[in-house]
Amino acid sequence: MVLVVNETELRNAIAAQQTPLEIGASFFISSQLTINYNVVIISAGAIQTLTKIPGFPLPGYMFSITNGATVTFQNITLDGNLNGGNPVGSLNNRSLVSPQGGFVTLGRGTTLQNNYSYQEGGGFYLRGLVASPSGLVMNGDARIVGCASRTSGGGVMIARRNAGDSVSISDNVFISGNTANQGGGIFSNVYVDGIGGDLPISGNVQIISNAAGGNGGGVHVTNSSGSAPNPGPVSLTISDAVNISFNLSSSGAGVYFLATNPNDALTITGATTYARNQARLNGGGVYAVIANTSQANVSVTGATFTNNTADINGGLGVLTAGGGAVTVNDTIFTSNVALNGAGGGILVNNTSVLNGLTLNVDNVTATQNQAGSNGGGILISGSEAPLTASIINSVFTENSADESGGGVTFTNVASSSVTIANDTFTGNQAGSFGGGFFFASNLGGNNDLNLIDSVFNLNTSGNEGGGMRLSGGPGILAASITNSIVDANQSEGNGGGVWYTGDNSTLLVNGATVIQNNRSATGSGGGIYFNTATGTVTLTDNVTITGNQAGFVGAIISSNGGGVDVTTGSSVISGNVLIANNTAGRNGGGVYYNGVGTNLINGGTIDENLAGINGGGLYQSGETTLTVTGGIVQTNTATVNGGGLYVTENAVGTLSGGTIQANTAQRGGAAYISTTGTLTVTDASTITGNTAIVAGPGVYNAGTINLSGVRDITNGLYLLAAPNVAQIIGPLAGSTIQLNNTPYVTPNEQGTPIVVAVATPAYPTLTPADAAAFVKPPVGFDGWEVRLEGTTQVVIAPITYTITYLGLFPGQVNPNPTTYNVTQLPIVLQDPSPIPGQTFDGWFNDAGEQVTVIPEGTTGNLVLTARFSPVVNVGTVTFFANDAGGPPATNIPDPIQFIIGDDVTIPLQIPIRPGFRFGGWNTSPDGTGITYQPGQTVGNLQDDLDLFAIWIPGPPTPPRPNPPAYIVKARYCRLLKKKGVIGCRKNNKKSEC
Repeated sequence: MVLVVNETELRNAIAAQQTPLEIGASFFISSQLTINYNVVIISAGAIQTLTKIPGFPLPGYMFSITNGATVTFQNITLDGNLNGGNPVGSLNNRSLVSPQGGFVTLGRGTTLQNNYSYQEGGGFYLRGLVASPSGLVMNGDARIVGCASRTSGGGVMIARRNAGDSVSISDNVFISGNTANQGGGIFSNVYVDGIGGDLPISGNVQIISNAAGGNGGGVHVTNSSGSAPNPGPVSLTISDAVNISFNLSSSGAGVYFLATNPNDALTITGATTYARNQARLNGGGVYAVIANTSQANVSVTGATFTNNTADINGGLGVLTAGGGAVTVNDTIFTSNVALNGAGGGILVNNTSVLNGLTLNVDNVTATQNQAGSNGGGILISGSEAPLTASIINSVFTENSADESGGGVTFTNVASSSVTIANDTFTGNQAGSFGGGFFFASNLGGNNDLNLIDSVFNLNTSGNEGGGMRLSGGPGILAASITNSIVDANQSEGNGGGVWYTGDNSTLLVNGATVIQNNRSATGSGGGIYFNTATGTVTLTDNVTITGNQAGFVGAIISSNGGGVDVTTGSSVISGNVLIANNTAGRNGGGVYYNGVGTNLINGGTIDENLAGINGGGLYQSGETTLTVTGGIVQTNTATVNGGGLYVTENAVGTLSGGTIQANTAQRGGAAYISTTGTLTVTDASTITGNTAIVAGPGVYNAGTINLSGVRDITNGLYLLAAPNVAQIIGPLAGSTIQLNNTPYVTPNEQGTPIVVAVATPAYPTLTPADAAAFVKPPVGFDGWEVRLEGTTQVVIAPITYTITYLGLFPGQVNPNPTTYNVTQLPIVLQDPSPIPGQTFDGWFNDAGEQVTVIPEGTTGNLVLTARFSPVVNVGTVTFFANDAGGPPATNIPDPIQFIIGDDVTIPLQIPIRPGFRFGGWNTSPDGTGITYQPGQTVGNLQDDLDLFAIWIPGPPTPPRPNPPAYIVKARYCRLLKKKGVIGCRKNNKKSEC
């Protein structure tokens, strides 16, 4: 062991190739020291510092290691005197330690600091030598701090030129505060064809607060020097609690990996950390760029990425032009930010059109990451080349993207196979599309997307797809959602839970999938929004779509399909699907159909959905066809029309099975058929128990309804007008079709039959059994019946009843009708022709009641009996006011009937007429006949007598005062005596006279 205390002793010892060398004091080094033998340089006692003198001369290295020598530094500090005479920009200054054809170990207690290199390697520079290998082992708690390079490797520069070149950095190494144009902490490159190499960094290494003007603030590894067009493979392995944090660069602030060989590999494993690194362009934490001469071989396991920032791709980024494979397992991404671009947590982009990419993500947690464009948690972008991707057992929480895919985004993919399994997407947010998950195949091809056993809840989007937005683009996308939960997501536009589009694309929702409590705030499709030209959405097995909401009541556009909106394309609902308790601000509380698609319901239940306007359960629009062969549509409500089903213009619906029951609307409780809409009800469908507030509790037909088979429409069929009568396309025997009262189906005064159903070319000849299927309306049709008219029409017409007349004399003429119907009522009965010696007493019914009029409302056959009595001659005294020209007279006596030959006493009533005095009664209006006074008796009258009041102009004679009571009594007695009734004797108790 050789102790040295100054530069001279050190130079001499090196010249003598002595080892180990103990540095006993701190001193300056005036020029480069070249070592070509194996030696250990260590401080004696306390750590000593060797410092470059100001203006350190060329060749500028403090230690140059050559000739295969192995040099170990321990417990020593090498200082470049950057701030004391060798500043940034110093042309002559080079690295502190530089092997070229030699090997260096920077061991325990070693520090390289404060050095500036005008060329590569601010602290350490492995220059490499074609003829012989070079190497670096950096371990213990060795440190490189505060160094700078004008070009590459602010802390460490590795220039590989020999296949035997080797580097190892491990065991608590600390590389901090270094700067360079490329690779602020570490830069590794290949400069000779066919040469590659590994760079392992492991064991609690700290690479912190380094900076690069270009790429790789912490670590930059590549085999793209420009001088080696065909380099060998390189690999970078970071493992075992390495911490790469607070580094700065243009791209890859923490780590920048550029691969050009197909066998290049980036491997991160063993609880490594990437925190608060900041890139001006791409890849805040780790950024791997794969050239088209290479392919991605990137594996990240057990890492933590937190608070890293870049313009594009905040956490981990892989940009490959050659396809390859990327694996990310057991890794956490928290609060990473892509300020203006994509991939807040992870970005993987394959730009190759030939070489496919395989991506496997397992047990990843991405929380509160942000993207200025797409993919808050993860963005996977592809090309025409195949993509195979799986994201399993992972959690994406509270990530955000200003554009699409708050949690995860797949975009520009073609010919892909993607599996999302056992994942959770919660509280993610997208400014435009796909709050939780976004998939867009924009480049064509065949794409399979399977979402299995996953949860999407509380995600939001500023436009479409609160939970997820899936698009097949110009290609074919076959997507499935299996045993998953899509819950409480919200979009401002369409598709609160799921938004789906793509020509020729299909969506299968199956298993025990639950889509619930999602909301499209101002758009359509609260649960699912499906928009394809020729694709199909299938809901089957035990899928539940419940509690979703589309838009708001009062919206003038959109706001359709509370549960599902099939705005174009086709659909199938089967199995035990439940679509319940969904709400649409406008139309289609349960399901909304539009476009030209073909739709089928052959099972499931549409229950307790609500539409703000039409179609509480189901709504058909456009030129869609809907066939219901099974399932139940029940207890749905439409605020206006079509509680169960609404069929709009040009839409065609068919009910050939299933049940529509207990639905409610203003019109069409079960179904509403709009103008030019068509509904065919056939086979075993049941329509029952529905209600309407205004009209048509069953089917309200303002369009066309076709009927055949055994029908049960007990709620009624509402026919708006003559063009809307039922079209019978097959036998109806055994059916029950209750007709409703309508403005068209209403009794008419003329008794004209009302056509309610007609034959069709498909069934041209009707039978009485077809007519018997129809039940007349319950109100207003007493006396009417449903009957077959000819063989082509079913009508409601008045019933013809008979009237039988009894009790007439032979030959007697009866002017009354012998039949009637309810439209001919009332009938005022006429007397039969007179019979000499008989007086007609009237017509009497079986109850003995006289009938003069057959009143309105009478039904049934009638029997009327004529009653007569012998003639008795009767006359009438009639009193006339005779006041023509006014003023009118009052207090005129009523007529008096008498038997011919009897006496008649004129009533004591005195007529009254203003301005006149009553002058008596005269047989002539002008007073030239016989005059009678009130109280006068006319004897033995033989004919009718007409008496006219005679009026004398002038005031009436004032009434005399009433005589005393005794005079009245006396007059009364005299009248009685005159009539021979009593005698008048004094003291005779028979009389007081």
